[in-house]
Amino acid sequence: MEHNSISNVVATVYGGTGNIGAFLSSRLGIIASDLTYPVRDRFLFDDSLKDLRVHGSTGMVYVAHHTDFHDPNNLDRVNRHSDLVINLLGPRAWGSTNYEHFKEINMDIPRKIARSARRTGIKKFIHLSAVGADKHSDSLDFKTKAFGEELIRDELPEAIILRPTIVISRKDYFLRYWGDQMNNFRYFLPVYDKCTALKQPLIIDDFCEAIVNAIKLENIQGRTFEIGGPFQYTQKELIEIMMNAMNRNIKLYRFNKERAKWLAGMIPFDKFNREDIIKSGIDLTVRQENGEGNIHDLFVQPVCVAPFIRALFEKD
Repeated sequence: MEHNSISNVVATVYGGTGNIGAFLSSRLGIIASDLTYPVRDRFLFDDSLKDLRVHGSTGMVYVAHHTDFHDPNNLDRVNRHSDLVINLLGPRAWGSTNYEHFKEINMDIPRKIARSARRTGIKKFIHLSAVGADKHSDSLDFKTKAFGEELIRDELPEAIILRPTIVISRKDYFLRYWGDQMNNFRYFLPVYDKCTALKQPLIIDDFCEAIVNAIKLENIQGRTFEIGGPFQYTQKELIEIMMNAMNRNIKLYRFNKERAKWLAGMIPFDKFNREDIIKSGIDLTVRQENGEGNIHDLFVQPVCVAPFIRALFEKD
């Protein structure tokens, strides 16, 4: 059974309710794509699910409720009529120190989705990883993402893997984390090192444009792309950009990193957890150590994030 749409994009998108998924859905909806969103939620009465429907053209968005991501039959059902599968799934319980949680989202489910894509004859598979993915990383997220990439390649050697750096948007975790920290602490801001780790953030519009181009481009099957912005900043410089935008002047107070990791492991919560403490000291820049492509290979010219960050905080 052939499905046609104005853009000729007939896709199943996993993780559509996340930060990147919401913006990508809007971009795909503008070009009248035929979209299927598998979700675990049983009922429609959720704002993130209702948003998915308005992102697409009338009658061209289907939300597959109560999808069991561990059931091959469920996965085959939502993939069967698509030409393209995009996996944007990522862990949300950042406070978790449970390896199994990260393993399920970054390794087990992506492998099952890729296996289903192979069974159902999907023409193109795009998988979202991260630029910090490393099998030897202390971060459970980055470690399991690296193993997840290998599992994807085992199932689908022709899969396209995208590794973004920090993706900046109104709803992204990075800005919300530091914005909340500045609002919660009046006179000081807790950090866990000298804030010299390099970051190469890009705005959500540029990243979604890169994904759309990856959908359209031929002859990129089996490639990996590291996607970053045009400039590198230290962690301290990014914090100062946000302080300027919020018109705040808060001193950075350095806590012992190892003690903070131990304490976060004992009493983790949303804005104080082991993952954030570890990732704050990791360079998240485009490395291309093994011949990976970059954002320019996807014909996107990224813009500077500083004016974008200032505009976001000024609106708030």
